[in-house]
Amino acid sequence: MSRSYEWKQFDNIGCILYKFTDEELAPLRKEVAEIQADFTKAETWNHQLAGHIKHEYAIIKSKDHVEKLVKPLAKHFSDQFKYYSDFNIMSKKMTERKLILDNLWVNYQKKHEFNPVHSHHGVLSFVIWLQMPFSFEAESNYFKTTIKSDNERTSTFNFYYTNSLGDIMNTPIPADKTYENTICIIPARMKHAVYPFYTSDDYRISVSGNFHIDPMQS
Repeated sequence: MSRSYEWKQFDNIGCILYKFTDEELAPLRKEVAEIQADFTKAETWNHQLAGHIKHEYAIIKSKDHVEKLVKPLAKHFSDQFKYYSDFNIMSKKMTERKLILDNLWVNYQKKHEFNPVHSHHGVLSFVIWLQMPFSFEAESNYFKTTIKSDNERTSTFNFYYTNSLGDIMNTPIPADKTYENTICIIPARMKHAVYPFYTSDDYRISVSGNFHIDPMQS
C-alpha cells in the first residue's frame, strides 16, 4: 500500500551574502587605506570589541556612504526572514529611513589573531570582506587531518546556533580571497566567530557595522 507523506521543515534564520563592485566600495577602501597608512591618526575601537586583534579602528569619513549602500540589503534581509519575531516587527514598522548605522569599524587582522564567539548590539550586523590574503584550500591544508570538520575551522567565519532539537550547530563560511567585496548580513545577536589564518603575513581586512531602529521615528 502506498503512503503519502507531508514533510514540514522548521524555520531557522540564516544570513544574506551580496557582492559589491569596486566602484561601490571605493570611498570605504580609500578611508581604510588612509587609516592603514598611519594607525596613530585613527580612532581606536578595540575597547568596544571582543576581538583578539591589535588594529581595530572607527570608520568615520565613509560611514554615510556605507549606510546608504547597505540599507536596501538590510531591508531585504528583514523581508526574507520576516517569520522571525524580531524581523516580523521590523517588516511591519520599519522603513529604510528608520534604520540607523550606529557603529562602523575596520579590523586589520594579522596571522594568528582571532575573534572569539560573540554577538553584537542592535537589530542587524554585517561584515564586508575587503582584503583576504589567503585561499581556503591553503588554509585547510595547513592543519591537514582526516576529520573534515577540523579542516573547515581554520580561517573561517563561523555561525553558532541551536537547531529544533536544541543542539548547538556550527556553520562555517570559507571566506577567502574569492569573498573580497562581499557583505554578509546577520541578526545582531547571532553568535559568530572568526578563526585565525596561518598562510599569509598580510592583513585580513574587514569592515563591520551595527544597525539600530531609530526610536524617535514612528
